[in-house]
Amino acid sequence: EMRVENTITAAVVIQTVVRSWLCQRELTSLRSKAVEAELLANEAASVTIQAFARSLICQKQLSKLKGEAYFAEMRTAAVVIQTFVRSWLCQRELTSLRSKAVEAELLAKEAASVTIQAFARSLICRKQLSKLKGEAYFAEMRTAAVV
Repeated sequence: EMRVENTITAAVVIQTVVRSWLCQRELTSLRSKAVEAELLANEAASVTIQAFARSLICQKQLSKLKGEAYFAEMRTAAVVIQTFVRSWLCQRELTSLRSKAVEAELLAKEAASVTIQAFARSLICRKQLSKLKGEAYFAEMRTAAVV
């Protein structure tokens, strides 16, 4: 029985050592893959940085090559755009002022129309009042003559 126990114990120890060795091997493999992945990522990052740096250098060289002609062309384009925008703004303001002038003219005509109507009504009322006063006067005279 002791022999069986020793065999079982030995088997357990062997299994433990083998499992430990397998885990260590897997851990080493994973670590090396992680290091390799990190190296690849660093390499990709450095390639990206180098490409960006080269792009900046090329842009500066291009800017120097084009020189003042490029900037003069850009200034001219900016002036043309500003001219169009200013023209559009002036036209818009002119249209607004014209519509306000038309509106003011209509309001003035309406006010004049109201004034003329009021004057006409006033004349009609005065005429009717004068007629009624005349009738009242004659009615009073007739009444006074009868008495």
